[in-house]
Amino acid sequence: MHIGPPPKWHFIPMVQIHLVEAGAARIWCCGRSHVVGPGDVVVNAPNHNPRIDERLTPFASTLRVYLAPCLFDSLTRPAGGPLSEAFTLEVIRDWRAAQLLKALAQDIAEGEPGILLERELGELVEKAARLLRTRNKSDLTPLARRPEIERARYLLQERFDQPVRLEELTQASGMSKFHLLRLFRDLVGKTPHAYQMHLRIARARELLDRGVRSVDVAFMCGFTDQSHFSRCFKEIVGYTPGKFAR
Repeated sequence: MHIGPPPKWHFIPMVQIHLVEAGAARIWCCGRSHVVGPGDVVVNAPNHNPRIDERLTPFASTLRVYLAPCLFDSLTRPAGGPLSEAFTLEVIRDWRAAQLLKALAQDIAEGEPGILLERELGELVEKAARLLRTRNKSDLTPLARRPEIERARYLLQERFDQPVRLEELTQASGMSKFHLLRLFRDLVGKTPHAYQMHLRIARARELLDRGVRSVDVAFMCGFTDQSHFSRCFKEIVGYTPGKFAR
């Protein structure tokens, strides 16, 4: 769980549920813009990167919980089945969901028993899942309306650590280079190359968290050398790999 100001750019391969406690901002994800403020609960899917386009107040504070997609899907089954691949980002205005997230944060801070945390987390996720399912399906899965882009995105995810030529993406999507680049950027928020770079950095963060050496992480994530890895990591995360690992 994270408590504090939201980052400028967020790209993590986990489901995120966060509550805006204070402040307001305009965020953008997958071709849609949202204004969020106090009391709003934002749920976003793995590898979909909400970006803060405009801070509407000088300061903002959020509570954020990260869930592995498999855990999120297992917890959403009582509410109708797996959801982590069925949406990108949704803003939920629900008092109970906000209170559950606050209670979860407080109980984690106070070291409450795991069984209590598990119950609160389960209720929070089930509540979020039920609210997500009430949304219009066409709004819930904007990328699903463009399977060509999903095919290109899947190829980048499968080969995140390998070079992927633009010709391969056009072949996978069945689109022209120009059309693919324009639509990919409109829906995903960045070019295919930038998207793949964020996938690499997301994987690098996981490996560094596990204690893998930075030089090995660079190789495992497809970077040409340690210098290239450090430069890209700092540009996206804001820290060098060494500082992040500490």
